[in-house]
Amino acid sequence: MGSFDSMKNGLRSTRRVLFCYSLGLNKPQRLNRSIDPVGRRAAMADRVTRAIPFRGAMRQFKRHRPGFTCVNPGALRMGCQAGLDSIAIATASNNPLYGSLPMSESPHVGILRAAMELGRELRIDETMSSSYWSFAQDIIRISGDFFGARTDQEVIRVTRNFIDWATGSTGRAVHSGGSSLEDHILVAHIAGSSMFQVVDGHHRVAVEVIHGNAEIRVRRTWLSAEAPRQYSANRRT
Repeated sequence: MGSFDSMKNGLRSTRRVLFCYSLGLNKPQRLNRSIDPVGRRAAMADRVTRAIPFRGAMRQFKRHRPGFTCVNPGALRMGCQAGLDSIAIATASNNPLYGSLPMSESPHVGILRAAMELGRELRIDETMSSSYWSFAQDIIRISGDFFGARTDQEVIRVTRNFIDWATGSTGRAVHSGGSSLEDHILVAHIAGSSMFQVVDGHHRVAVEVIHGNAEIRVRRTWLSAEAPRQYSANRRT
């Protein structure tokens, strides 16, 4: 690889680290650094972010631009999960398409559609055969928990609360690792495209999608993101 390619890759890695810094993303040190050497620096980004008392308005300013943007739900893709950016999730789950998956095809929307079509509470076996369940198990394997849930029983409880909240039959439980319901949906523009990745608010976006809303009001991060396939392809060129 020539010096120019090395410089481009270095800039791309630095940009990703800054993205992690700004959002306080963590735990990419779990990745194989021979595959993704940005992990060490992103882990340091998390330590710095936690050491500096970014609170209130200052914390929000570093996370997103002022004001709101209205986006078509069809432009939204799955993004950050469990304190990891989409590249880290794709690498850890061995799913290079993660980060390019439309929210309309996400496990979150899938479980809601299944429940609404049946018109009743999903049985345990139906829940455990869903893509949402598989996704939750991947996140537990990668990060240790799924919104605080570690056991099958706890994941069932989290799933049922999500469905009940989405259909308006109960309030949303505040789970560990989830964004607050008072927070706004946060998205990052995907570089070189008209698409956005969800940073915070996958479950809230799923509810908007399932109800057929034509626009979703979001906040945008300062920096754009790369989809995992983009990141891998660009590093090979």
